[in-house]
Amino acid sequence: MAKEDEYYADMVRDKSIAIVCPGYSLMEDGQEIDGFDIVIRISYGFGGVYDEAIYGKKTNCAFYANYRLDTSGEQFFVDVAKNCFIIMKNNNSQFQKDLIICNKARLAKYYTVFSPGFENQMPIILHDLLHFAPKKIKVFKADLYTGERLYNDINNHDDLRLNIALHDCFSHLLLLKYFTKIPNSIIEFDIPLTCLVNGSLSQYADKLEKTFKTK
Repeated sequence: MAKEDEYYADMVRDKSIAIVCPGYSLMEDGQEIDGFDIVIRISYGFGGVYDEAIYGKKTNCAFYANYRLDTSGEQFFVDVAKNCFIIMKNNNSQFQKDLIICNKARLAKYYTVFSPGFENQMPIILHDLLHFAPKKIKVFKADLYTGERLYNDINNHDDLRLNIALHDCFSHLLLLKYFTKIPNSIIEFDIPLTCLVNGSLSQYADKLEKTFKTK
């Protein structure tokens, strides 16, 4: 096991883990989120100020996709690393390698399970965490692209449609369904995501169509 993995393993082993996504929500889960041993936030520090009653305030780890690492600049991540551990998809820059050496960051374990397409951030974190024997994992604020505010707030809808096509959202839903069927699964979802996962692919398609309806 790599050194940075050993540090992370000690952090999450036998711990309860909350994965907090940046999806729009009105459910006041903040207190529950902060009650987990470890809170991992996706794209922490982006998207403005989040209501603590809804999203919580505790942050132990932050996960960033490649485009965040490539475009946000060294100082942003150096500042984040002062307060929490960083999980990255790549380490193309020297400052990223330096953070790993200093036990302030690591690379996520990543396996290509979709063909065509590839996993987005939340399933990558789930796959990654399962290598380190946490006690419990719960995902909050993931809407699988069904949130209308996402569509309304994006300037370039063609980029968003391309992103969804590359990520193959139906495969993501099927993957989450699979996680719920594992005997004695340690993975849970909040109420909105549970409703999506428990619904049919046809129902999910209807929600996507509503979100991405022609304006």
